[in-house]
Amino acid sequence: MNRPTAPRLPPTLVRLTGPAPAGTLVFMHDLGGSVFYARSLVQQIAGTVGCVGTRLDARLHKDLDRLTVPELGRRLAEDIARAALPGPLHLGGFSFAGYVAFEAARHLATLGVQVDTLWQFDSEILRKVPGYRPWSAPLAETRRILGYTRRNWRVMLGGKQNPDVLHVYGDVPMYLWEHPEGCREIIRGLYPAMIAYRPRPWMDGPGHPRRTIVIRGTQERRYRGFPEDLGWRQLLPQCDVMDVSGKHLGLMTDPDSVAEVAAAVHNGLAAGTPTQAPPETPPTTSPEASTTAPPGTPPGVQRKTMNDERTSA
Repeated sequence: MNRPTAPRLPPTLVRLTGPAPAGTLVFMHDLGGSVFYARSLVQQIAGTVGCVGTRLDARLHKDLDRLTVPELGRRLAEDIARAALPGPLHLGGFSFAGYVAFEAARHLATLGVQVDTLWQFDSEILRKVPGYRPWSAPLAETRRILGYTRRNWRVMLGGKQNPDVLHVYGDVPMYLWEHPEGCREIIRGLYPAMIAYRPRPWMDGPGHPRRTIVIRGTQERRYRGFPEDLGWRQLLPQCDVMDVSGKHLGLMTDPDSVAEVAAAVHNGLAAGTPTQAPPETPPTTSPEASTTAPPGTPPGVQRKTMNDERTSA
């Protein structure tokens, strides 16, 4: 007996899990062109939402040195729309991949495809927003200056730049020897696109994601003095914030942090999926008890803390 096979995906998309009740979550690729960063999270949310990853195909590889973040988002969005993935559709990205997710969501709106939830996994956009004043967060800016000087003082004094180090003030440094050899060319190609990226606010017009959720690592020192939404409320009409313990680089790899991120995703999806809401109960305490989401995740909350005991960096 022949089993039905899943539809063939465009070459920029790869199926990470099978279908699940909460629709499909598409993870945008990182600077290295992969979604390897999401592997631990995918294992924990696979039963709730189907997961798909993006990657660079031959056409995008060919245009690597000319790609911009909006163009990359547009081309991935066209393939996502063509794939007709089981809905509701969710997009997500960690760090740089969050920029691509934002641009893909914007373009999907022009194609008539509704994004239910835009997930920003510790993706800081504040310093990319036009008009940002660096010294509005003096402690974070001081740390950034000291960190840049410590890493680049030899070059600043006239020394030769290491070709395997990509670092522009204001953006994260990339040490190519820390990445697989197959990713290094992609990183070299996309790093200038990340440096040049300046997002346009998306406040007007139809098609906004129904929700934008920023998952923020509370132990990341470089975010001190930043707004809790990491700048996304300057680009989108509204967004919710969920705090998890952990630093930026460990958010998607440290087991405890990943477990908190997975809990945030489960709660966020449950709050937006009526079929997963708890059944009605007699109004023993208040009439609203039967319409709230699972305990601790009421819809409309603007900020959610996944760990009651905050750990200060």
